[in-house]
Amino acid sequence: MLLPDRSLKHVDQLGASLSLVCALHCALQPLLLVALPLVGLGFLMNELLETIFLGFSLTLAAWSFFSGYAHHRRSAVFAFWGVAATLIALSRMPWFETYEMILAVCGALSLVSGHLLNQYLHRQAHAVIYSEIPTEAALTGQLVAVDAHACKH
Repeated sequence: MLLPDRSLKHVDQLGASLSLVCALHCALQPLLLVALPLVGLGFLMNELLETIFLGFSLTLAAWSFFSGYAHHRRSAVFAFWGVAATLIALSRMPWFETYEMILAVCGALSLVSGHLLNQYLHRQAHAVIYSEIPTEAALTGQLVAVDAHACKH
């Protein structure tokens, strides 16, 4: 199921926000390991919870990017998703434990970038072009808005 115009904007904003929170969580992990248990939020550092959150973020991004693609027909957003999924998957593997934080942060930032690009491309696809219409409005110098892309979603 593809998202309608209004929902796509909100899902991209939510996805970008969640991905940014994920990047901050990963970057601040050494500090959070000490601070969160002190305030009773140690469960937020649970490995399973992190994996579920990452899976949800990637799924939300895929859904958003496919819905956006149906509107703007630009496949560049999928490159960001591919990079993010690869980096995040590598960050979860024991062989790359030394680089876990940098891989996860870069993956999350790639998702943020993909959501922002998707939102930008969607706005561009629905850009309003102002043109002079050869009618009475044109004689008075008025500009009339014409929708450049009649979206069917």
